[in-house]
Formats: sequence, structure tokens, C-alpha cells
Amino acid sequence: YSYLLMAAGIWFLVRSLKKGGHLMQAQLKMVILGASLSLCADLVTLLPSLSSGNGLDAAPIVYTLAGGIYVYAIYRTKLLDLIPVAHSALINSMTDGVVVLDEQDRIVEMNPAAGKFLGITPGQAAGRGAKQILSAWRETTRPFWNQSEVRTEIVVTQDIPRTIDLNVTPLTDRKKRTTGRVLVFRDITRRKQDEAILKDTNKELNGQLNEIRTLRDQLRDQATRDPLTNLYNRRYLEEMLLQELARASRENYPIGVIMMDIDRFKRVNDTCGHKAGDEVLQALAALIISHIRRFDAACRFGGEEFVIVMPRLPGEMARERAEFLRKEFANMPLPCADMKTSPTLSIGLASYPLDGNDSEQLLNAADQALYAAKSSGRNRVVVYSELVERRGSSEDNNSR
Repeated sequence: YSYLLMAAGIWFLVRSLKKGGHLMQAQLKMVILGASLSLCADLVTLLPSLSSGNGLDAAPIVYTLAGGIYVYAIYRTKLLDLIPVAHSALINSMTDGVVVLDEQDRIVEMNPAAGKFLGITPGQAAGRGAKQILSAWRETTRPFWNQSEVRTEIVVTQDIPRTIDLNVTPLTDRKKRTTGRVLVFRDITRRKQDEAILKDTNKELNGQLNEIRTLRDQLRDQATRDPLTNLYNRRYLEEMLLQELARASRENYPIGVIMMDIDRFKRVNDTCGHKAGDEVLQALAALIISHIRRFDAACRFGGEEFVIVMPRLPGEMARERAEFLRKEFANMPLPCADMKTSPTLSIGLASYPLDGNDSEQLLNAADQALYAAKSSGRNRVVVYSELVERRGSSEDNNSR
């Protein structure tokens, strides 16, 4: 029975050859060879016909030979005292390339994925220097050979340039002494190509988004600006004034509203032509823009009528601003030679919260002040609060 058990053990060792890595295969071959010789020597002693006729017993010689094989295995393949670096079943099933190096950077173990990538079988690579096997990587990896631990990406120039994700990890024993290194790498060329395509696509999409934003801004401007003067239109004014009044109510600050109209503008069109009339409107718009603050809003309210909304501006300062614009406009050059006098402005001024608490009340107050400026001779500024005060005084005098 003992011989049958030995034969069964040898059979199981032979079956394990295919499953093990190269290091384990080398160890198993030595064990199988020594065990087979011992089994054969025992079988020979059982068969008289095969025994030596002169009485020489071959068994001790074969056992000595088997012992020599075990000694060789112990010192050459580190049998018994060399712990495998990684379980063969694990590293052989990995799709990443795994190469185990000793202290002299000789290849101790290599999985099939690494062999396929490098174009060499694990058996051919065993015992050879890593720099020799990785000759195509030599220039790329030169800075890393003197480093114990590395994590980087390299480009390997072969028939087709490939990008490699490389990890080099030191192997240490219980005393923290370095016994070798493990190289784990994977081909990330496809991923890099996909990333490049994605980057180009993102760049193209960002360009399209910027174009869309530009078109959106243009459409918004077209929807909120007057095309002739490039000032905001009435629609924008109404929305903006609502928001500004809500903010002024929360933060408790005044708002000045100037409403102006070009006096006898029809005479400009009739005398100088509509083109000259458009130029007068554009000149007034440019004058307004150049003399208002960044957060003021200037709008073409309709025809030759303009409105300026001035947050955080007290009534007296708003009046000074209106007077300045009126005088500057009156001093502008004549629209054409046939005009004897320059066009002038009539201006109405209303203030929040004194003259109204909502946009409708404020605009209505400014409009009434503008109408009063027109009725009282044009080319002047009328403040709504003063107009109301004069009306009140007049009614008191009439009642007396």
C-alpha cells in the first residue's frame, strides 16, 4: 500500500504542475523527480529479475541520488525555506501583468498576462534580468530603477506606442529588509485614447455651449434693448423697476426716476429728415449713457421719450443730474443747417418712496411732472413733489 500511496502522491504533484506558477513548478519538478527515483528504486528491489546478479543493491545509490536532488532543490529553488510571493492561482488569473523580481532585479515569477504583453513565456523569463526583458521600456523606466516604490504612467515605444500604468512595490521580510520588488502594470492605451476623444468632445461641446450662450445673450439683448439707441426697452424697464423697488423696500434706500421727452421732435424729422431724427435720438442716448452710473438703468420708453432709473440717489442729486442732462442736450450741435435752434428736453422727476410705492405710481408721477414741464414752456425740469405742493397751494388760494 505504501507504494500505491507514493504513486498517488506523485500523480497529484504532476497534476499541480499546470496550476502552479513558474517558481512553484520548478520546486514541484524537483520533488517529483526525487520521489520518482525513490519509488523506482523500491520497485527494482521487489523484482528479482531486475536486480543485479552480483549482489549489488542499487537502492542506496538511487536514494543518495534522490537526496542530492532534494539538496539541489533546497538551495537552487529555495524549496522549504522560500515562501511563494503570491498565490499562483491568484496572479495567474489577473488581467494585469505581474512580474516578481529578486534583489538583483532578476525575474522570479511572471504571470501569463505579463508574458503575453512582453511576448515571452514565464519559463523563458525566469532568472533573466528585468532590464533585459523590459528592453523596450529601458529609456522610459530609467528614472525608476533606483526607486523602491513607483506609481506612474509611461509610454512604451514599440510597433505601436502604448501607454502603461506601472506600479512598483518593494517586497520586505519580517525584519523589513528588501527582498525584491513586484511590478504590476496594465495597458491603458485604449483608456487614454478614449480620454483624448472625450477631451476633444468636451472642448467641442464647450465651444458650442459658448456659442449658445452668446446667441442667448444676443437674443436677450434683442428682447430687452432698443435696436436704434441700444438702451433698454420699456419691457425691461418695467421688470427692472419692480425688482429694484422690492430691494429698496428691504434695504430702505431712495430711487430717482427721470422721464424726459425731446421738445418738438416732429419739427426735427420734418425739417432735417428721419435719418437726422434718428441721429438726434442716438446722440441723446449716448449723452445719457456717458453720465449715469454703472448700476443706473437708461431706457427708451417710446418714440422720443426716455426714462432713467437711479437707485440710491436722493431727490436733490437726481434733480441736479436731470438739469445737467437738459443743459448738455441743449448745447449739442444743430441736426441740420435748416434748423435755427437745437432741440431741447422737458424732464419730469419722481422719487421713491416720496412720490409712490410701486412702479405704476412712480412712472405716473414722473409722467405728470413731464407733462407739467411741457405745459409750462418746455426745456425745463419739474419735480413731482414740488408740483403737488404748488397744486395744493393753488387750491388753498382758490378756496379762500
